[in-house]
Amino acid sequence: MSIETNKSTPVDFLSLKVGGSKTYTKVIRVEHSPVDNRVFIHTETSDGRRFKCNEIWLRDHTGEVTWKTLFLNFDSTGSNILAGSNISKLLEFYNVETLGDLVGKEILLEPKSNGFLAIVAYE
Repeated sequence: MSIETNKSTPVDFLSLKVGGSKTYTKVIRVEHSPVDNRVFIHTETSDGRRFKCNEIWLRDHTGEVTWKTLFLNFDSTGSNILAGSNISKLLEFYNVETLGDLVGKEILLEPKSNGFLAIVAYE
């Protein structure tokens, strides 16, 4: 017996297994909102599902994992990303120098308690 899902082909519901809460995706573009300086990371899974995230999971100074919003913060020169900012921590975690370098990289998403996905940037 098959059911309709968000996939293009029907799925046999008797063969469905429990999925993981974390999702591997590839960054397809990065967007900046000049209105509030938020940065959005657009991703796509191998099966074509797309997500738009502007929050990341980080480990804070106490070692607890918390989510934070991605805001574009500049250093005192106004021409570089502020060291220690959420974006700098994201770039460091994924071993890239610029937001543009994220495009094409595989990143991991994990849901927050409200079900919305945030980018994993902690070990």
